Amino acid sequence: MKDKNKRATLIAITGGIASGKSAVSAWLEEHGSNVVYSDKIGHEVLKMPKVEETLIAKFGKDILADNKISRKKLAKLVFSKPDNLLFLNNLTHPLIREQMQKIADNCEDDIIFFEIPLLYEDGLSDKFDYVINVFSTEDVKIARIKERDNLDEEAAKMRIKAQLPDYIKFERADINLLNNGSLEDLYRQLENIKDYFTKLPQKKIKRMV
Repeated sequence: MKDKNKRATLIAITGGIASGKSAVSAWLEEHGSNVVYSDKIGHEVLKMPKVEETLIAKFGKDILADNKISRKKLAKLVFSKPDNLLFLNNLTHPLIREQMQKIADNCEDDIIFFEIPLLYEDGLSDKFDYVINVFSTEDVKIARIKERDNLDEEAAKMRIKAQLPDYIKFERADINLLNNGSLEDLYRQLENIKDYFTKLPQKKIKRMV
């Protein structure tokens, strides 16, 4: 049984769109770490009946595909208008935070990683002991978004612009990983710091909810 007076060290993984967060998370998982993905929790939150009803009331049935909310259609709407993105975030983020806190409270590992793309935008950085920021230059991110999401350059830039500028994340993070090159380059950086995580003292942090 978990000691109620002991908690896991919470480490957030963040970074701009197409920066390589998922590659970092996948590497950590492959090396035995416990990684929680806020986006996956967000996908489950979108399936909640109350959330579905609220989104349909706001955006109409055009966001549906096979009677379910299409994340692709929803993304097109929210990334084209800041007010729509704000509405979605205000609706879903409290529910996502609630689920993440439950996971942290019940975790029996010494360290748990949370991949959170909008860590700073959602005011969550003080809920974690340490933050790893993954970053790439804008031209690299644009190329990745165009290839990955089949978007044109303007749409790719719009998605980048919807997030906090990289330099702010860089300044606030505890660890910064540059991912402009190959995955091997990124993995070498992770190899150099993997043992560092176990030596980190916990900070006094706030709960997510």
